[in-house]
Amino acid sequence: TEIVPAVDLLPPGHLGLHQSDCLTEKPGTDRLNNIQATPAESALLQVLWKKGDATIRQLADILYPEGTHAHYATVQKLLERLESRGMVRRDRGPRAHRFSPTVSREDF
Repeated sequence: TEIVPAVDLLPPGHLGLHQSDCLTEKPGTDRLNNIQATPAESALLQVLWKKGDATIRQLADILYPEGTHAHYATVQKLLERLESRGMVRRDRGPRAHRFSPTVSREDF
């Protein structure tokens, strides 16, 4: 699977989130089989699946090679949303926080 730079998906500072893009579950089914993500969240997860874990800066540099502070903030917000939905884990070590996926590519 080719990683699509998020810069091609969204303008800086715009998450492009809609109610239909949120995590949804169908009654009586396995939660992981019904995970939905925006195109930008999917691009971010693709990078994490390839790298294993990364900081916000590393992810922003990959997804937005000519990025600005707005791009960094967009990646940070996307990670916060994914973390709140249990799709990524944050390692709050003494240095920069590192994020890793908690869902596998196969479950997604």
